[in-house]
Amino acid sequence: MQEKEEYNTECSILEKEGNKFIEMFVGLESLNETGDKIGVANGISYVSWDWFQGVQRAYYHENRETMIVFLTKNFIKYKSYFNKLLEAVRNYVYTEGVIVNDIAELVRTHKDKCSKWIVGLCKLKKQYIDDENVVESLESIIEDIKELQHTRI
Repeated sequence: MQEKEEYNTECSILEKEGNKFIEMFVGLESLNETGDKIGVANGISYVSWDWFQGVQRAYYHENRETMIVFLTKNFIKYKSYFNKLLEAVRNYVYTEGVIVNDIAELVRTHKDKCSKWIVGLCKLKKQYIDDENVVESLESIIEDIKELQHTRI
């Protein structure tokens, strides 16, 4: 019974932590093909206005460098979170009386989110094709996410 309570607690903690990343990267899921760029406000990505993007981003002191720092730093944290999630599945899968459906569902949810974030990052990469450093940084993040997606439990 204690193991089930520990599992429920860990699952709840992992879900809350994961929701922070889902909220943080919501802007990546909202990008379209028409020249959208993302900005960051209060630690959450958003799609900049179609019109006056430059004005909006200047007002908030945003630029491509701050965007790359935000994405790089937070995807490193996300990678750590995702590995923790996988480790939780591995830890509980052999525990008698504990069904790991909740954590397994979190893994599925995050693998789906990773797919959406990759699509957004690829769209974003097209917007910065003129900046080799930004493209390389985005490609590196994309590869890291793909690696996470293909990790077996």
